[in-house]
This record gives sequence, structure tokens and C-alpha cells, in this order.
Amino acid sequence: AFLGRNNEDTVPVSLVLHNIHNEMYLFSVCQNGQLQAWSCRRGQCLSSTDLSDKHEPRVLGAQKHVIRKTVNSRGQLVLGIYFCFSEHSHIVVVEPRLDCTYAIHNSIFTQENHDLVEMLLADGGQEVWCVWVTGTGETAISHSHANSSSWSWVTLEPPPPLTLPPDSTLDPHQLYLDAIFRPGLFSLTDITKALTINRRGMSELDQSEMNLRQQVCLMVGQEIIAEVSQYDLTDEEYIEVAQRCWSRLYSCCVQYHQTGTPALSLLSLPNCMLVLKKHGLSLLRPLDYLESTVLDGGLSTDDGESCLMRVLLSIDPGEEAFSKVDQALHLHTSLDTAISELVCEIEANNLTDTVQIQSKKQLLPAIGSVLRILNDPESSTREGEMLDSEVGHVTDSLSHCLRSDLGLSTIVSTLDQIVQVRLSICRWVLMLLRLWYGSEPQLWVSAERVARRLWAQHWLCQALSHTHGRLVLSQFVFQEGITQHSILKSASILAHYTWPGSPDECGRLAQFLLDTKEHLLVQELARLAPSKTWKLLLVHSLLETGEAYKAFDLVSVRGADTTHYVQMIQLFEKHNCPDLVLELARLSVVEAEPDDPHLPMLRSVTFLHHLALGHYEAAYSALEANPDEGRRENCLRDLVIALVEAKQLRLLLDLPYNGMLAQLEALLENKARTRDSAASAVYYNVLFSLHVKNMNFRKGRLKVVCSMLAPQGNGPQGVRAKSQMCFGDVGARDES
Repeated sequence: AFLGRNNEDTVPVSLVLHNIHNEMYLFSVCQNGQLQAWSCRRGQCLSSTDLSDKHEPRVLGAQKHVIRKTVNSRGQLVLGIYFCFSEHSHIVVVEPRLDCTYAIHNSIFTQENHDLVEMLLADGGQEVWCVWVTGTGETAISHSHANSSSWSWVTLEPPPPLTLPPDSTLDPHQLYLDAIFRPGLFSLTDITKALTINRRGMSELDQSEMNLRQQVCLMVGQEIIAEVSQYDLTDEEYIEVAQRCWSRLYSCCVQYHQTGTPALSLLSLPNCMLVLKKHGLSLLRPLDYLESTVLDGGLSTDDGESCLMRVLLSIDPGEEAFSKVDQALHLHTSLDTAISELVCEIEANNLTDTVQIQSKKQLLPAIGSVLRILNDPESSTREGEMLDSEVGHVTDSLSHCLRSDLGLSTIVSTLDQIVQVRLSICRWVLMLLRLWYGSEPQLWVSAERVARRLWAQHWLCQALSHTHGRLVLSQFVFQEGITQHSILKSASILAHYTWPGSPDECGRLAQFLLDTKEHLLVQELARLAPSKTWKLLLVHSLLETGEAYKAFDLVSVRGADTTHYVQMIQLFEKHNCPDLVLELARLSVVEAEPDDPHLPMLRSVTFLHHLALGHYEAAYSALEANPDEGRRENCLRDLVIALVEAKQLRLLLDLPYNGMLAQLEALLENKARTRDSAASAVYYNVLFSLHVKNMNFRKGRLKVVCSMLAPQGNGPQGVRAKSQMCFGDVGARDES
């Protein structure tokens, strides 16, 4: 039945098999557009139906017809047929019936100059997904829902640029090395091929990332030396040569990457679509609310937000124009200057005309509303969650898939894409406000603050761990277990935990970075998103890395309350910084009120650290200034013990002990009686000297007698000797 010459109209060009009630059936589409149904058991054609749209003349196109199948929720077969003609090519979705007829679900025309690569029926035939190659050779992906006569086109991630713009903050070596080995961009195979083509004849390369990184540095370094060895170049000329050598290798990696990116097929997964490529794969996900308005043109209404988005899109100068703005965000310099220069560089007249079309009174409330959405990391994704149902049913299977290395990087990349769109909107808002010549300073401050937070979140999405070189947020997502049933939901939770605007939101991330010793990332985040929370985290990080004096400069703030100083004192004590603890205690005492409840504790801290450093006189001054009598007595005991153990007996006797002399005598007597004979003799001697110093000779003689009795012990002979000495002492006192 399938034999025949290729030019015969009845020759099948595409077919599928399906089992119905334990009998195998074959469905084929012929060159003439006829859909035939065959019984494989009987070898008989059951029906032949023309489902193609009746357009004359029907001349076959450059491709063949294609048929694909799926099963709906009722277990019924659904067929999708792509009819390729020179004009009016279209796709028909049908459901075969038992009477050999077909129920047509959808019929949709395809774009001209688009060649079909693959077609997939998803969601039981309710969706048709297609991969195309455009007339310019680019890949395009579209999908259509049941009962829809139009296509929705997928926004694909743009390919990496062939060259990178110079960065004044990085040398070409670091700039290109980070770009080449950025996780998820180039495969090790792409880098190996680029390395091989640039150094023909080299031995076989080890494709481990660490060895490739070393070989890349070695090869480019040799190329730079070969170009500059015969010349005496300035620093600027040397950087230009290095930029050229690194750019050559990078562009080669991009070209190999592009040759492996054409899409070959599609695979439907719950809540996402998988695109299989020549060398790798990609995931298609739903757009969130703001992405749909910017990328998909979802601006059908005339409300204030839609009008604002239309204005913002009309003044977009392109991503490259924002290079100075991005640099100002990264260096945390003034955005006013960068935005003003950008507005001046563009055709200001056209911008002004575009803006004046809309009413300023109408746009101002919309700007405030958009800024509130941008400042809430979950608001946009919450509204976008309704789009999840468009791709598939919610199951737990994707949650498990997202815990893999690919799934974790997908979540981080999704958040990065969302943040970049939000950052673009915020930059457009800043441009619009600058066009109004700064007439809305409060909105400008709010927009600038949101832009800096978005930039910090964008930087964090691309930050690499200093221990294993992977995306640090991938490890954070895995360790915290925040993967959900959908990519958007997982990205929404990650956005909540990485938003630098609230202490509650970034607490888990901060603790994770400190626990994993990512101190450099903590320090960079504290610089990009300065706030009280990240400032405290920066103090922790600096103390962990041994930069205690930098940490002290951050916390020694004039006018701070004593609670702040108490917290910092406890933190510095944990890291064994007694000199800085003393300085913090001094500052806190200066700031404290006379009736401050923390004052006794601060005086005690000052005393203890002076004592530990051997500053005995300063320790006594802190003791004497302590307003709490109980703390004074405890400090006095510690001071006496420390001076005796350090053999600073002269200093022990010379201290004034204003109002504490009786406490000192009682303390010395107690120590003398409770210590062993050798130690008690020292305390008796000190006590005798103290009485003599104070002209109390009778007490002094008594302490001498006690010191003589101490070595005798408590046995019978010792008791007898003590009795004789006591009677002798009484007689001597009577004679005197």
C-alpha cells in the first residue's frame, strides 16, 4: 500500500502508529494532503480524508507534511497535521472517531518564510508547540491554544555577544575568564574546540574545568607576550592588546556555542517545555506578570500602568546605552549624572515629544504603582503564577527535577531573567523622571533605591562561590530546600530570600553565606546594598577574615545607643579583640546617660579587659567608677587575685581603695584562711603590710601570728603549738 514513485500524490510522507483496543492502526498523511487510516492487522485502508484547507492552487512547499499524535485526558487519540504548501501552510488538530471521521479541534495558519523543525501536541492536544527556522536562519518557537487562530511566540534568550565591552573596573584577563567559564554559558566541549583551533597541533586537552582554565590562561598569555615582546608599550596599549587576544578566544567560543544551539525537538514536562538541541537543551517557562507586559506586549488595556509601559517601551534606547548606568550601579556612584548623560546622548527632542503625548498627571500615579511592584520581590511572580496552568498540571515530579544541578541553575537563571526585566523598567522610569527635569524628587529617590536593590540581586544571581566555582545561589536553593512544583514559584521564593531590602527576607541568605565562608560575597553585597542589616553582616565577615579594625570603623558610630554598643562588644569579644572592646566600651560610656541600665555592665567589661591586658591601674579606675556595689566587689576580688598572681604586691598596696578598704581586708583574710600554706603566707604578708601602711600595728601583729600558725597544720601538735603561741601573744599584749 505504501509502494509507489516519489512523485505520486498518494505516497505517504509522514505517519504514526497507535494501539486502539489492542489493535494497531496506522495514520499517514500523503503528498496530496489526504489523511489515511490503516488497519495493520487487516492491511486495509479504512478511510482517506482531505483535512487541508481548500486553497487553490495547492502547490507543495519545500518541506513535507508532518503528522504527530498525543492522547487527551479521556484516553482518546488526537492528531496534529502540518500541511506544507507554497502558500497558506497550516496546522490542523483533529480527533479520530469510530466511524472513520474526524472532529476538527483547531486549524491555524503558519508564518511565511518559516520552516518547521518539529511539532508537538501538549496538554492532551489543547496546545500545539512548534520549532521553526526563520528566513534568516534563526530559531523561533511558537505555541497556540485550542480554539485560537493566532500564535504566541516564545521570547528566547539572546545569544551571547561576540565581544564584550571593556570594563574599567576589571582587566581583560578577569573579564573574559569569568565570561568564558560562567556556569551554563559555554560547555567544556565548546571551550576545548576554541582552544584547539587557536593553538593547532597542541596535545590532547584535559576537559576538566580547572585544567582548561589554566590552559586558557597559558595560551592567551603566550599570545599577548608574542605581540608585545618586540615593542615598548604603554599601559593603555598593553590593555588594548590583551583585550584583542582575549576577545579572539571568546568570540571563537561564541561561534562554537551557536553551532550547537539549533533546536531539534521538543519534550513536554509539567509546568515547562524542554527544547532539545544539538549540544544541550533549554527549558521554556511561563512569563511572570511584568515580563509578559514588556516582552510579550500584554498591554491591551488603557489604564495608567499600561499607558506608562507603552511610554517606557517607546523611550527604550537599548541595552548597550545603559552601560554607564550599570557601571554607576555597580560602583555605587551617582545615578543622576549617568542618567542625565544618557538622556543627552539620545535624541532628546523625540523623547520629549513621546512623553508629552501622555498626561503627566496620568503617569505619576502609575509610576508610584510600578515602583511598589518592583520593590516587592514576590508581587510580580504572584500574579504570574496564574500562567503556570497554561503549560501543564501541577505535580511533584518537577519539584524533584528542580533539585538536580540543572534544575537548581534553572531556578537561579529564571530569577536573573525576571530581575533584569524589572531592572530595565526601573531604568526607564529614571529616564522618564529625568526628562521631567527632577520635578518629582521623591519618586526619583524611590526609583534609585529600587534600582540599586535590583542590581544587587542581579549581581547575586551571577555570583560564583569562591570554594567550588559554581553559582552560589544554586547551593543556597539546594541547602534551604526551597524548590517548589513550578519554576516560577521556586524563583518567587528565591526572590524573597535574596531581596536586600528587608532584614527578615535576607536573614537566611546572610547566615548561609557566613556559614559557607563566602565572606567576599558578603562584603560585596554590603557594598552594593548598604543597609543596617548588611552592615552588621559585613562586620561579622570582617571579623571572620581577621580585619577587626575595619569592622571597628563600621560600628564606632557617634550618637549610637548603648544597646548597639553592647551587641558589638559581645561580637568583638567572641573574636578575641580586647583592645577594640575597650574602645567600644569607652565610646558607649561616653554616649550613655548617668542612669543607663547598661552602664554597670559596660564598666565591668572595661575592667575585665583592662585586667586581661595587664592594665591594672586602668582596671582599678573602671572598678571604682562602677555604680553597682555588687559588681564592684566582684571586680575587686578579681583584681586582688590577678595582682597577687602577677606578683604586683607593691601596686596592690599603693592603690587607694576609696571606700573599699574594709572589703579589701575581709577579702584578704578570706583568701589567707582558705588557701594552702604557701599561698596563705602571701595573703598574710599583704594583709600585714596593709595594716602597717594604715598605722594599725596591733592588727598587723595579729596577722603575723596567724601567718606563723598557718604552716603548723591542724594535727595535735599543730593545735598545741598554736595554743602556746596564742597565749604568748596575749601575754605580750598585757605587758605592753
